[in-house]
Amino acid sequence: MSKTEPDSKPDQNKPSRDPDSFQNKVALLVLDKIVIGAIIGAAFLVYDNIKDKSDREERELLQKNQNAFSLEIQSLQQKFAKDLDNNRLVYEKIEKDKQREFEKEREKKDLDFKKAANESERIKLEFERSSLGKEIWPIITDSTKNIFTRGYTLRSAILTQVIDKGVGFDVAFRLYKEGLPEEDFIRISKSCMPEGFESLLENSRKIAREYVDIVYKDGALSGYALTKKYGSPLRRIILESVNEQGVKEFSQLNDLEFISKHMYSLFLIFHPTDENKYGASFSKHELRGIRIFGLISQLSIKELTKELSIRYDNKSNIDYTRAVIGIMSLKFHDGIMPDGFSFIVAKVATDLSLLHFGDEPDVSELRLNHYMMCWEAASFLVESCDRVRALPASSVLLNYFDNILKTPGENNFYSEEGNRDLSIMGDLIKVLGKIQSRDTIEMLERLLKEPRFNGYESQIQEALKPKNDH
Repeated sequence: MSKTEPDSKPDQNKPSRDPDSFQNKVALLVLDKIVIGAIIGAAFLVYDNIKDKSDREERELLQKNQNAFSLEIQSLQQKFAKDLDNNRLVYEKIEKDKQREFEKEREKKDLDFKKAANESERIKLEFERSSLGKEIWPIITDSTKNIFTRGYTLRSAILTQVIDKGVGFDVAFRLYKEGLPEEDFIRISKSCMPEGFESLLENSRKIAREYVDIVYKDGALSGYALTKKYGSPLRRIILESVNEQGVKEFSQLNDLEFISKHMYSLFLIFHPTDENKYGASFSKHELRGIRIFGLISQLSIKELTKELSIRYDNKSNIDYTRAVIGIMSLKFHDGIMPDGFSFIVAKVATDLSLLHFGDEPDVSELRLNHYMMCWEAASFLVESCDRVRALPASSVLLNYFDNILKTPGENNFYSEEGNRDLSIMGDLIKVLGKIQSRDTIEMLERLLKEPRFNGYESQIQEALKPKNDH
């Protein structure tokens, strides 16, 4: 059986298409137009996209440039404003400086004018005072005139500044010696303060020397007349002036150098003859030059120890301590040093703060001054202490000698070769001999065996002898 062959013959019923026919040509033409239109449309679309992108970029670039330009303009405006402000500040500073200079110049001219006017006034016043002084001075110095007339003429001259206040006190003191009553002397002298204060102390110096000589010769009570006649009114002048004018006006009395220089004058004035009346108030006084005499009179051992517990590395402190020791020696010259005072004096006598201070000329002079302070304290102990009064010093002296013996070979005390007349060590050995307790005798026996004390054998042997005042 054979396969059925497909019918390859065209369908006789379908119409045939001729490519060259008009209809086909029209169809192709239409198709071409559509394709071309699509291509042109696509081209326009691409073009529009490219153009939009380009416009956008141009706008962005333009905006960026505009922003940059705006920032630049803003920066320039700020810089201009800052420069303008700086220029304004500079200008204002220049103007202020000019104004200040002008004011200074004007003030200087005004001051120069005032100085010239004041100088002119001063010269005129000095001339008038000089003329007045020439008229007044003969009245004040004429011993034939009434003493009250002379005194109160002097006071008027002081108050009107015809006479210098220091000179005024010199004259008032002379009038007091010539018979001016004490109350009038005090009133006139107060008008000289505070400028005449040092003159007061200088005038007291000669009286103080006389007072010291009398006390050393005849005892403390023998100097009472001088204390009464001069010390009492001078004390009132100072104390009343301090109360009326203030402590600051007399600040010299807190200066150790000043106090040391005038210590004996101050002792004449402030050494209270009535211990109960003045001692307590003086011991609490704000001014050191007054307080020290209150502490001595009140026997304030604790406060005096504090007063003298100062560094001995400068001249002022050493001179002050020497002056205080001198006053204590004068006050207790008759051998009645109070119990406890020997402890204070022994602390000063055994001070070694300047022993190793160097050998420069100024230090050597200071060390000599320090040595004299220690010797004067040791000498005071010997002269003013019996056994009982020397006992408080024993702990200080035993500790002092024990430290020396514990360091053999060291230079830990003043060498006194060739200076036996002013021997600190010799006097301290004598004080140990006065005490003669078991400890002090043992210490003296140890010193006798120490080679560094070979020059003191005779003093040690004498100190070891039994005393009759036990």
